[in-house]
Amino acid sequence: MAYVQTYRSGWSRFLAFAAIALAVAFAVSLLIAGDARGVLRWTPALLLLAVGGWLAYGRPLVQVDEDGVTLQNVLQRVVVPWPALVEIDSRYGLRLETTDGKRWSAWAVPAPVGVQRARGQETEAALLVRQRWDQLRGRGEIPARPDAQVVAQPDPVALATIGALAVATPLALLLLR
Repeated sequence: MAYVQTYRSGWSRFLAFAAIALAVAFAVSLLIAGDARGVLRWTPALLLLAVGGWLAYGRPLVQVDEDGVTLQNVLQRVVVPWPALVEIDSRYGLRLETTDGKRWSAWAVPAPVGVQRARGQETEAALLVRQRWDQLRGRGEIPARPDAQVVAQPDPVALATIGALAVATPLALLLLR
């Protein structure tokens, strides 16, 4: 069976749900009030709140598998293969340094706070990544591949959706007074 571990912040999922619930509650209140013009006027803004909340808080994750680490950020997915990983830094959440000298941060991982930060403790996600990396290195299962490349892909659907809603929101608010 393939090894796959996923980390998502529980607090962030709550915030995503809250943003979506707030947008739905506002839309329902407009519908109940029978304010058709208000529904048209506020729909892009409410969709922007719901989609933005999901993208910013519900979607980000860190996934560790046999091939490496995947960082699903708000508008970009970064795949770091194990041979390209050089350093794991958890001082400000989770940041991976790669053989090309770049550093990739995970939006899904909040920075340590309070006692955890004062003691220099790693975040849960950083421990997940480090333990798997150390385990694979210890068994000699990370091949020496100087050509291993990080793949960073923007999400065109998310970018287009946020862009369209960002344009539609002020237009609807101004034109449908």
